[in-house]
Amino acid sequence: MGIDVLAHGFHLNSGVEQLDKLFAGGGATGMLTTIWLLLVAASFGAVADYTGMLQRVMAPVINWAKGPVKLILVTMLTSMGLNVVTADPFVSIVLSARMFRQQYIKERLKPVALSAAMADSGNIFSNVIPWNVHGAIFAATLGLGAALWAPFTFTAYLTPVVTFVIATIVFRKQQLPEAEDAAQVYGEEPSELPEPEDLA
Repeated sequence: MGIDVLAHGFHLNSGVEQLDKLFAGGGATGMLTTIWLLLVAASFGAVADYTGMLQRVMAPVINWAKGPVKLILVTMLTSMGLNVVTADPFVSIVLSARMFRQQYIKERLKPVALSAAMADSGNIFSNVIPWNVHGAIFAATLGLGAALWAPFTFTAYLTPVVTFVIATIVFRKQQLPEAEDAAQVYGEEPSELPEPEDLA
């Protein structure tokens, strides 16, 4: 029974139709579509990054984004756009960070500005995109399409606006001191995943 529940989900036979419907579902087979979507999205993001496609497409936008306000705005819009294109919020965050890292170093903005710009736009907006991994997980879990809950996800729409306002007021005034080496503050860009013992 336990393996069957893990594979195909739980099914209650109480005789009460509404109760049976409420407790039915789950299992690994019900999530296969979402898992495939995640794998394809991650693969697409890796190919787009490795081949330099995104850098080529985004080069004019990155060059246009001079100054803290433009840079933060473009980072947020790019993170949201990559969410739509790559269908994975984590891929959109990683690619946005890699694309805009050098610009943030040039503008001497603190790393928290880049982090907030990406996380509070791309990550939070992902659940209202039906083909996004988060949207697919919500749909599979709740049994509802994204169009039904999208009008009520106020945080997905308000958070990017609030973050942009705070970022333009606070972060542009809190640039790194001239005495500090901005590249050193950001550290080296990792070229590979860390070993588990290095994370402890």
